[in-house]
Amino acid sequence: MHKIKQCLPDKIFDIVNMTFLVMIFLLIVYPLYVVLISSVSSAQAVNYGQVKWWPVNFSLQGFKYVFQANDILAGYRNTIIYTFFGTLVNLFVTLTAGYSLSRRDLKGRRIIITFFVITMYFNGGLVPFYMLVRDIGLYNTPWIMILLNAVSVHYLIITRSFYTMTIPHELFEAASIDGCSDFKYFTRIVLPLSKALISVLALYFGVLHWNNFWNALLFLSNRSLFPLQVFLRNILLAGQNISTESGATWEELERRLQYAETIKYGLVVVASFPILVIYPFFQRYFVRGIMIGSLKG
Repeated sequence: MHKIKQCLPDKIFDIVNMTFLVMIFLLIVYPLYVVLISSVSSAQAVNYGQVKWWPVNFSLQGFKYVFQANDILAGYRNTIIYTFFGTLVNLFVTLTAGYSLSRRDLKGRRIIITFFVITMYFNGGLVPFYMLVRDIGLYNTPWIMILLNAVSVHYLIITRSFYTMTIPHELFEAASIDGCSDFKYFTRIVLPLSKALISVLALYFGVLHWNNFWNALLFLSNRSLFPLQVFLRNILLAGQNISTESGATWEELERRLQYAETIKYGLVVVASFPILVIYPFFQRYFVRGIMIGSLKG
């Protein structure tokens, strides 16, 4: 096969396009890189703005300050538990509900979908929501971080659209003729055909649970149940309030202020590292996941 020669306008377009994409890539990667090298640089170099392209005076003092907090490991444990089980609950509810709403033989499915959609635009407000959580016994329990927001209407609609367009109803009819029950059809046929959907939903739900600290601030008062994000927030706020502390000498306050910036960068790395490690394993499904639920032309 002969290689097709590109005309001059096509070559110019490719050069401009690649240059534009490289610039976008650098704009995204460079801030992440600066955060990483700043977290392993000395506090003096960070405060004086000397960290630009590589670490200056390599130091792990920022991470040392972060992990000296006794609650960090407990927060990691809690966050992992909340993320793992919360994602499982989200997947179970979303996949089963989305599949059920995609079935043509489900009576009243349009009415049910309407009720779901209404909740996207109207709610009772924060105070009634707080009272509801308290009255059903979820307040100050780990279940509040796992069960709360178990249903995301946005992802439910995407899942329903995916099953409607991807899994033909004739496949169910053929399986029914062979004596396949609804449960067996869903677990042995539908779920294996939904690997891309499951991977994308797991990534989205996992990130939401990992970064969730608002529900913990509202509904958790037991410190042993706090997720990692709450502890990191408390450390960050403590670093911002260093200058207002009394009883410390000027030299001590200056030293703490120097380390405050390094601690901030260390916090960002500590909080983001697990997600950045897991993401590449789901990256191949990401492009396909963007098209999930889109309309066919």
